Amino acid sequence: MAIGNGAISGAILHTDRRFQFVDRKVVALCHTAGIKRSMGRTGFAYDHATEESSCSIFKYEYFYCHTFAHLDDLQCGISSYFEFYNARLRYPKIWNISPIEYELSLSSAARVA
Repeated sequence: MAIGNGAISGAILHTDRRFQFVDRKVVALCHTAGIKRSMGRTGFAYDHATEESSCSIFKYEYFYCHTFAHLDDLQCGISSYFEFYNARLRYPKIWNISPIEYELSLSSAARVA
């Protein structure tokens, strides 16, 4: 979806070492699209703890609370949830701003410096 929208500049694909993520087609697609691949080390559970934590939050706050009749319903719901999560939800740990506002503030600070 990100590749189709052209919104992948600097994207990172966080995965474990399951076979589907090391497949040569996935590796080639990531390379062609400019996506950096990031895999957890074997036997080290904390490599992607932040990503796994956000997936856990999504599952408990949204996925388990809804029933989806069709795949389109699920895809629309996921988009809506992450739009809310990234653009409107405020986080005390980042000065009560949304993740997108925080990221923009970092890029603005880098341009000034």
